[in-house]
Amino acid sequence: MRTRRTEEVGKFWNVDPAFFPKQRGLFQTDIFPAIETGQIKALWVIGTNPMTSMPNSPRIRKTLNSLDFCVVQDAYEDVETADFAHVYLPASVWAEKEGCFTNTERRVNLTRAVTAPFKDSRPDFWIFTSLAKRWPNAAAMNWPATPEAAFEEMKALSKGRGRNLDISGMTYAKIEAARGIQWPMRDGDAHGSPRLYGHGTFAFPDGRAKLLALPYVENNERPDEEFPFWLNSGRVVEHFHTRTKTGKVGDCNKHSPTP
Repeated sequence: MRTRRTEEVGKFWNVDPAFFPKQRGLFQTDIFPAIETGQIKALWVIGTNPMTSMPNSPRIRKTLNSLDFCVVQDAYEDVETADFAHVYLPASVWAEKEGCFTNTERRVNLTRAVTAPFKDSRPDFWIFTSLAKRWPNAAAMNWPATPEAAFEEMKALSKGRGRNLDISGMTYAKIEAARGIQWPMRDGDAHGSPRLYGHGTFAFPDGRAKLLALPYVENNERPDEEFPFWLNSGRVVEHFHTRTKTGKVGDCNKHSPTP
């Protein structure tokens, strides 16, 4: 189904809008059952380690083994998921590459490379564009040469009347000078927006928020005589997520050697 938005992006990239996905992709937790049923036969794992972070490791191991083709792109070769890779793509860490990221308070920030990539590793931007250029649809596209050029593309596509996620007023220089800018920052704005909907107008035809009052229902399982346990995914304060990137760091393991 074509929409005004897909038409706009397709024209910008010189791509037929019919090429774009018709619906969102699968969540990570949906991907593994889809591999088991044969719906997915190839997987590209980028910067995550499901062999550590996903529950039921024997099942995940069997699932990854069933893939026809698996690519792992990571900054560390010793991640457990790399054992299942047919191709391993060494990626640079944050201090070896340039680009923007946005945190959960909508603040866009900028990192600059302070050192060259280690040995044969490459920034994610280089890996993604180098591969994407090999697809047939890429021949007619104009590819941004740098992360900043890609950011300028995002700015142009974000600009629009009534769009909250409008970053058309930002530049690398402004982001760096302000040490981060919160979106929206529209073309012509002097600064970003600390609060959304501070003007009291919401993204509906009548400008009013839609609030739904729902009764509270406790639907979590609680310990009882038969199952007197609380179980969680093993996150601890000394480690990143489920130890996916810090599980081999000696000082962290002195404090929390197991999940």
